[in-house]
Amino acid sequence: MGYTDGFKYEKDFNLKLSRDIYNHLKELGFPVFMTRNDDSTISNYDRYDYLVNVLKDSGGKSLILSIHIDNERREGIEIIYSILKDKDDNIELYHKLNDITNVTTKTLPTDENKDYYAIQRIAPSEADVLVLEFGYDYVKATDEQITELANEIVDVIVDTLSDGEMMGYEDYVVQNGDNLYELSQRYDVTVDELKMINNMGTDQIDIGQILKVPRQKKKYYIVMKGDSLYSIAKKFDTTVDKIKDINNLISNKLSVNQKLLIPN
Repeated sequence: MGYTDGFKYEKDFNLKLSRDIYNHLKELGFPVFMTRNDDSTISNYDRYDYLVNVLKDSGGKSLILSIHIDNERREGIEIIYSILKDKDDNIELYHKLNDITNVTTKTLPTDENKDYYAIQRIAPSEADVLVLEFGYDYVKATDEQITELANEIVDVIVDTLSDGEMMGYEDYVVQNGDNLYELSQRYDVTVDELKMINNMGTDQIDIGQILKVPRQKKKYYIVMKGDSLYSIAKKFDTTVDKIKDINNLISNKLSVNQKLLIPN
C-alpha cells in the first residue's frame, strides 16, 4: 500500500502516473511495456527476466523508468541515476522538467559501490535506468494533475533522450496493394494502433501516402495473392537473392500468408 495521505495512497499515484506515461508513449508510436499494470508485487528475479525478454528483441536505445514516492521528502522530484552513469546524461532533464530539485545517485548504506535501487542493480546493461523519486506531497495530486505531469515527463524524455535509433516510429510510403490490416501484421501492431499513431479516422489509405509505423529491428512481410519474390524485392528496395538467403528459401515459390523476413 505504501505511504497514505487520508484516502489517497502512494500506490495509486504511482500506477496512475505510470499508466498515463505508458499511454502517451504508445500514442507517439514508441514500443513501451509495463512490468505490472495493477496492485501486485513482482520479485526482482521476475522483474529481471521480464526486462531481459522485452529488451532482447528491441532495437536502438532502451530506457527503464522507475517511479515512486519517498515519504521522507516533503516536495519536489529527484532524478536518481546509476553510479555507473554520468550526471551529464541526466542534467538536461534537471533543467527542463518542472519541480526537479536534485539530480543525484544513491548507494546502499552497507556498500557504497552498489546502487541503492534494485532496478538499477539488476537492469540489463543495454538499458539506461532513470528513477524519478517524488516528494510525498504528490500523493495529493488530482487525476488531472497526474496526467499533466505524465505528459510533461514524456515530452521532456522524448525531447532530451531521443535520437534516430530511439524513435519509436519511422516513415512508410504506401505501395500498391497495401492495406492497414496487412501493414498491422507486418509491423506487429493492431489496425487501431496504426490509426491512432497516424490520427486516422478511416481505414482508407492511398498509394504514396506517408504513414508512421513502429520502428522494428526486424521487418516482416506477409505474402499476399499475386506476390512474387521479385515484386516483394522491388517493394522493399532489395534483391530476390537476399530475401531467399535470409529466409533460407531454396525456391522462388511462395504461399499466401507466408511470413518473410525482409533484409535491412
